[in-house]
Amino acid sequence: MEPLINKILPYTQLHLQYENFEMNAHRHHTIELLYIIRGTMSVIFEDEKLQTECVLKSNQFLLILPQYKHRYSIKSHTEINILELGHANPQIPFIKWLLSGDYADRFAFTEKLFQTSQQSLLFDDTQNVHAALERLILLSYQHEHNIPNEYFHSEYEIALLDLFVKICRCNRLLIENVKSNRYISHTLLYIAENYGKKTTISQIADFVGVTPSYLQRIFKQSYGETILSALTKQRIGAAAELLKNSDMSVSEIGKKVGYTDKRIFLAAFKKIQNTTPAEYRKNSRAFSFALYRDYSDPKFTLDVDTEQFT
Repeated sequence: MEPLINKILPYTQLHLQYENFEMNAHRHHTIELLYIIRGTMSVIFEDEKLQTECVLKSNQFLLILPQYKHRYSIKSHTEINILELGHANPQIPFIKWLLSGDYADRFAFTEKLFQTSQQSLLFDDTQNVHAALERLILLSYQHEHNIPNEYFHSEYEIALLDLFVKICRCNRLLIENVKSNRYISHTLLYIAENYGKKTTISQIADFVGVTPSYLQRIFKQSYGETILSALTKQRIGAAAELLKNSDMSVSEIGKKVGYTDKRIFLAAFKKIQNTTPAEYRKNSRAFSFALYRDYSDPKFTLDVDTEQFT
C-alpha cells in the first residue's frame, strides 16, 4: 500500500506568533486544525447571507471543515499552531475519501466527528491535543526538508492516528450529554484547577460527588485512560509551557506542577514528551516556522520568512 504521506498531505504546517494580523476570506478543500497556544483569535465565517464569529482562547482549538469561507483576525500577541490536511487530488472530497478509500478501515472511528452540519467545531483541549499536533507538524516539516528518518512513514501514520483519536475523544465529551461525561468533565475541571497541588482520587471524587471506585471505573471506561494518567498529562503539559516561556529551573517547574520529587518529574516528562525537560526547552525555543503547499499543485511548497509575523 502506498505510504500515507502520499495520500494525506499536510498543506500548511505552522507554528508562529502573530500580532495585529488580518487574513482575507478564503476557502479550501483541506481540513484545517487551528490551535491557540496562548492569546486570543477570531475566526469569521462568511456566506451569502450570514457572518458568524468564533473566538478562540488559550488551549482551545478549532476544526474547520472543507469549503467553508473564513478569515482570521488577531489583535493582541497570540501564538498558534495550524495544520491543514488534504488529499493530493483536490477534486476528490477529502472527508469522503478518508472514510471510503484505501485507509477507511484505519480512520472509520472519525465518522462521528465529521457527521455534522456545522462548518467548524470548537474544543477545549482535554486530551493533550497540542502535544499530538506539534509532534505531527514537526515530523512532517522535517520530512519536507529531507531530514533523514528511516521510520518516518510509520511515525507519520501513528502520529496522524493519535491526533485524530485525541480529537475524537474531545468530540465525544462535547456531543454526548450523558451523566458519565458530566462526571468526566468535572474530573477534568478539578485536575485543570488543582494539578499543582497534592491531589488524590478521593479529593476528586468528593468534588464530583461520587465514590472513588465508581469514578475511576467510569472514567477509564468513557475516557480511555486512568485519572492518574490524565493528571500526569495535565502536569507535564503545564511543565512544557513553563519550559518554553519562563526561565524557571527544571526543579522549580517540577514543584510548581505538583512534583515534590525531581526524579519522578523527570521520568514522567520523558515518558510523555519522549525527551528530557532540558532538551525540550532547548528545542522548543527554536520551534517557529511556516510552510505552505500550493492547493493547485501539491508538489510545490513555500517556506515563509517567520520574522515578518513576529
